[in-house]
Amino acid sequence: MKFLDTRSKVAEPPAGQEMAVVCGFFDPLLAAHVRLLAQQRIPGKPLAVQIVDPPDPLLPLADRARVVAALSTVDHVFPGGAERPIADAHLREEFLRRVRRRAGE
Repeated sequence: MKFLDTRSKVAEPPAGQEMAVVCGFFDPLLAAHVRLLAQQRIPGKPLAVQIVDPPDPLLPLADRARVVAALSTVDHVFPGGAERPIADAHLREEFLRRVRRRAGE
């Protein structure tokens, strides 16, 4: 079995390079995130994803970074503060509502 090595993608993006940047929690990564990232891709420009922690993370940031880096549409993944708007907060909240509803909370 061959494994995808994402280490080269999980690093600060090159300085001075024009790219699309998406900031989000990706906690957990959902199919809707994959669609969101594909929509943010600009032809001819790299796509960088900045991963930040929600107030109550389900998964460690490093694990989320490796999973997001495994997507072929993503060129760079880096941790950071919330310098940009959080693109996926609504996706996470909807996911958590569904899980809680099914658990009977």
